[in-house]
Amino acid sequence: MHPSWFNLRLLLPCFTALALALVSVTVDASGDIVCTPSCPVKHPQQHFCDTDTAFKLVVTEMSFVDDDFQKVTHYESTSIRFHAKVIRPLKGASWAEKGTEIQFYTPRWTCAIATPQEDTEYLIAGKVRDGMLTVTQCDGLAIKWSDLTSEQKAGVKGGYSRQCESCRISSAGTTKHIWSPEAEAGLESGYWSPEGCFFNPIPSAKYGGEDCETNYSVCTAGLAEDGVGCEWDQNESYQECFTRREDAWFFTERVEPAFTCQSDCKAQPTKKLRWLCAKTVKKLKKQGMC
Repeated sequence: MHPSWFNLRLLLPCFTALALALVSVTVDASGDIVCTPSCPVKHPQQHFCDTDTAFKLVVTEMSFVDDDFQKVTHYESTSIRFHAKVIRPLKGASWAEKGTEIQFYTPRWTCAIATPQEDTEYLIAGKVRDGMLTVTQCDGLAIKWSDLTSEQKAGVKGGYSRQCESCRISSAGTTKHIWSPEAEAGLESGYWSPEGCFFNPIPSAKYGGEDCETNYSVCTAGLAEDGVGCEWDQNESYQECFTRREDAWFFTERVEPAFTCQSDCKAQPTKKLRWLCAKTVKKLKKQGMC
């Protein structure tokens, strides 16, 4: 077999978790890949840094395969195999130059990525296990190249990799307020902050704003005032997005503040926000939600 063609060891289907939209992938002592029902929220930069290899490529063919990697019908399959041609190696890919034909796999069930379209350019990043390339929902990237912003393209072309050793992006995975200096005036939400590369994409969707950190920024070392630690790169696109998102939050928050039943209203940093919190929690209690 040509050394540049990668195959995937059988991914164990997690039949007990088929109904779950969010899953994660782990490797057990035997080296098999196992799905588990808890998928962490990750910034694309952290996804990219955590993967073994990445490419810009064009998918040329797909097929359903069984445990022995033989083509089977859709219903008999355990994995999906993709044939692709490399347009540009992006990370850890000295074995596959431009024009090289490769294969990658995704599990057929729980952990599967959205099926890439044939003859379309994609960013594909994943893990290599036993010399075999795997791409999953929670352990890789599969994004149509045309859907990437210019900042994301710059990131995968080198901006992300340069920060992998210096910065790790933490994710909230919650809509709880994380108070920052920007929130002290009571005009900004505290859900987002350029400080410390804090990543909390959930409220962006909740309030109708863009996920500015994902779309327009790179977590970069040495941007803090003291030159220590990592901060979001506050380029023009990021700053404009941040302002638009805060505007969306401002009007939504004033109508229906986003405090949960567990909020400690006394801990809010301004008198106005403490009042809003208490008012909202009281309303939720009347509705039997607390």
